[in-house]
Amino acid sequence: MFTGIVEEVGAIKNIKRGQHSAVLTIQAKTVLEGTRIGDSIAVNGICLTVTRLFPDGFSADVMHETLNRSSLAGLTAGSVVNLERAMPANGRFGGHIVAGHVDGVGHIANIRRDDTAVWYTVHAGPEILRYVVEKGSITIDGVDVRHIKREELRRNIAVVLQDTHLFTGTVMENIQYGRLDASDEEVIQAAKTASAHSFIMRLPKGYDTVLESDGANLSQGQRQLLNIARAAVSRAPILILDEATSSVDTRTEKHIERGMDRLMADRTTFVIAHRLSTVRNANAIMVLENGEIIERGDHDDLLAQKGRYYSLYTGRAELE
Repeated sequence: MFTGIVEEVGAIKNIKRGQHSAVLTIQAKTVLEGTRIGDSIAVNGICLTVTRLFPDGFSADVMHETLNRSSLAGLTAGSVVNLERAMPANGRFGGHIVAGHVDGVGHIANIRRDDTAVWYTVHAGPEILRYVVEKGSITIDGVDVRHIKREELRRNIAVVLQDTHLFTGTVMENIQYGRLDASDEEVIQAAKTASAHSFIMRLPKGYDTVLESDGANLSQGQRQLLNIARAAVSRAPILILDEATSSVDTRTEKHIERGMDRLMADRTTFVIAHRLSTVRNANAIMVLENGEIIERGDHDDLLAQKGRYYSLYTGRAELE
């Protein structure tokens, strides 16, 4: 790990290029102090491993992946580079903590001075910007989402939306869309988890009943239960419930909630809802207004604050 603070400006002495890799020899002085073969040095913010040491510099191998995703491929003999040794874990850390691993390359589109600050506008492709946040990072089990392939990320997230869409096919097939390799037994278990099994068995052909016209022969509540079963069979560890019960009556909502409670067990769940009864048991509740978080806490905390959530819950205010 690195602080992002440049210790020294070095220079490229030599570049030995292979078919898909390169060896950089870099002239340096300060960063050589205490450095051994196998240690890491950030070169223009990119973590490289020292393979050879010289009195006036060091060499490092640059792999194919690093060349493809960084500006190192454009270096030539004489190019100046920023250098920093990996930070030790036995003292105070200055600056920021950065990994030194590069995801891609952008280009500086504009530089603007603002008193003593300098603003850089950097343009990059959508594959880089997709999960970039203004401050901090988004992680799943400690892994930055920018380091997870999009397909793998989507396989780990199940979504239950307000508007349920069913496909022409059997009930069994509609639930299997959550995970195409799910067995019949797994589909039935998912339906039981979602409290959908009993009504499915009352259909003319049970799980073999063919649904047409977006499930027009089912009630809204039944269609939503199939949507929940689809999420259950996916086995995704992250669940997003976006107004999942807003289009059903209160009685049906209670039935659906039983299925959702079982579905949410052992999963990280995000619930977006206007009905406060849906989020009452959440570990953390965030109240959004005009796109900003104005209150946060659990149900009891927010009631004690006697703010916007309290007013909504007690009926003293209405959602617009």
